[in-house]
Amino acid sequence: MRDVSGPAAVRLLALDGDHTLWQPLDGTCASERYPADPTGAADFHFAADPADPDRIMRHDGPRFHLLPGARATLVAAHAAGLGLATISYNHQPPIQAMLAAFGLLPLFRQVVAAWTPDKAAMLRTILAAEAAAGRPLAPAAVLFVDDDPDGLYRPMAAAVGVQFLQMGHPAELRGWPDLACYLDLPPILSS
Repeated sequence: MRDVSGPAAVRLLALDGDHTLWQPLDGTCASERYPADPTGAADFHFAADPADPDRIMRHDGPRFHLLPGARATLVAAHAAGLGLATISYNHQPPIQAMLAAFGLLPLFRQVVAAWTPDKAAMLRTILAAEAAAGRPLAPAAVLFVDDDPDGLYRPMAAAVGVQFLQMGHPAELRGWPDLACYLDLPPILSS
């Protein structure tokens, strides 16, 4: 297992869903009924694509695909003893259902989602839940990864005291293989 004793050591990954963990293939995000849906919905169901374990389909048609290297990185991080959590501006039931359809739900300690952009509150919820489960973490031991297209979440992470990396940013994380390298996990060749 990796040494997690350093001050900047990551002990838990808090991961966004849409455009970070998976890519919406048909224009709608996890809880949206249509693009830019102002309220979303919580009653969506998902099924795995039998031809591709990294692709799922929502019962009303939209498809989602894990980003390249995501599955291998998550499995390696879990095996290395890192905690995994989701943090998503979506309704909670669809996010849990998506992780289950991808076959990844058992890897996650926390699944936090709410129809709000307040990811600082979600990060605090994760920290409190970890402490309640007997796994207290210093905020600096959490790495929050998000595509953050509007630049909202880096300041929220800083306010809580957690580390932050932007998925898709050429100077931070171009993709999941970069995250595996950052975490000193085995190289991810393909997913």
